[in-house]
Amino acid sequence: MKLLTEVAWRLRQRDLLQALLGVSALLLFALAVSWPGAGEANVSWESVAQVRSVALMLVAVGFGVFSAATPERLGTLVALMLLVPLVLPLEALAYAASYPDAPVWWFVLQPLLDTTSYFGLGLVLGRATKRVAALWPLLPPLVFVALLGLSVWLEEPLFNPVATSAQFSWPHLGLSLVLALATLAACVRSRVKGDGD
Repeated sequence: MKLLTEVAWRLRQRDLLQALLGVSALLLFALAVSWPGAGEANVSWESVAQVRSVALMLVAVGFGVFSAATPERLGTLVALMLLVPLVLPLEALAYAASYPDAPVWWFVLQPLLDTTSYFGLGLVLGRATKRVAALWPLLPPLVFVALLGLSVWLEEPLFNPVATSAQFSWPHLGLSLVLALATLAACVRSRVKGDGD
């Protein structure tokens, strides 16, 4: 199956559409709850960015875990990456109204890199736990808790989806870039190897 056909097929699947609707609903709720009253400073983007980061992390790890056993890994990853821009308009509204310190390219680039990185983490976990696949639904929240615990233990929010969402960080950018490239390379290699069989 050609990659574009695979991505188009993947985007029509209910699970991806439900993930898009769920993330969008969470962002809309976060925006509504954090929007300030009259005369108050608008800091809504930080809340929206944190909700977006955690929601996309849970979705990406979950899809990564379940994609470990399927040949459509690259198609699923590309479909997830195409969903990221669809949730950005709500965040752009909050960003424009909040005047945050983080550069504008950060809230565009960071979700793409993190989604790809977390998908790769999910693939690794899915392969490592294939004998106990019944535990797969528990892995995304466990990864979230583990990343929070790791950032507290290291005293550095390198891969903490809450702390790095609204605050630019060179170490996080470097780590995300390396993991995202490794994930893409692994998915492409798996696809080429599968097409050769």
